[in-house]
Amino acid sequence: MKGKVKRYVEHGVIVYRDVLGQIHNPSGYALQTPDGTKYWYEYNQIHNLNGPAMVSDTQIEYWIRNVQYSTFEEFDKERREKHGYK
Repeated sequence: MKGKVKRYVEHGVIVYRDVLGQIHNPSGYALQTPDGTKYWYEYNQIHNLNGPAMVSDTQIEYWIRNVQYSTFEEFDKERREKHGYK
């Protein structure tokens, strides 16, 4: 369901949720922990076709629809071949 997202602060964590309560933000990160770690989500799935879906001070992780890719090369191949990313 498409619609607006609202920003919440839950136990010190910034969370963006859609009208159904799913973690979701089509315009940027959807969750930020107190230490500054950011996560991108789409409809309750950790997901970002534009780059890392988790970024912290010490690491980055690539995810597409709850599937983690261990290297940028694997992630890039998947997003181009199966998700039409150019």
